[in-house]
Amino acid sequence: MDRVRSFYDKSADSLEMKKTRCELDAEETASILTSMGDRSRAILDVGCGTGHLLELCGSGFKLGLDLSIGMLELAHRRGCGFPLVVADARRLPIRDTSFGVVVCQDVIGHLDDPRTVVAEMKRVCTDGGLMILTASRRRWNSSLTSLYSRLFFGFPLRSYRLDELEKIFEFSGADVIETEVIGGSMLKVMGTPKASDP
Repeated sequence: MDRVRSFYDKSADSLEMKKTRCELDAEETASILTSMGDRSRAILDVGCGTGHLLELCGSGFKLGLDLSIGMLELAHRRGCGFPLVVADARRLPIRDTSFGVVVCQDVIGHLDDPRTVVAEMKRVCTDGGLMILTASRRRWNSSLTSLYSRLFFGFPLRSYRLDELEKIFEFSGADVIETEVIGGSMLKVMGTPKASDP
């Protein structure tokens, strides 16, 4: 994860520019916001980057977590109006059942075991809450993208099939509510923590 953190620390400004100009990023963000519905619930953004998604969310409590200090510093310089915390998505420093909405956008492609992140999302999500995860869709060019990322940045960028993401949710103790392919290139899975047995 050190190489991933270093890449995002050094690339914060260029990634910020991409986030504001890329049509697919805008479409992905709009899809997540639509899926959130009631935005008055407490919202946690795991891997918030420079905070764009949370800026567009309602006026309820919002918290952004990211591994990259560079990304969070840029969010702070931009004047975001919500707390930001440096944290690893695999070990969230959050109490159980603390957030009504937990979002994780484009993070799991950097991880060997995405189940840890989804399990953490489920842990901190309230009963009946909403979990939203996005990831790159596996396509013919995915292997090339991963190879490029490994050669030039020192880490792979994994992509997924929709059924793989659904299985990760189910394995982590969450029920899948809805899935979507965004712009042909991104996958979105929405879920809720499975009800505990009485």
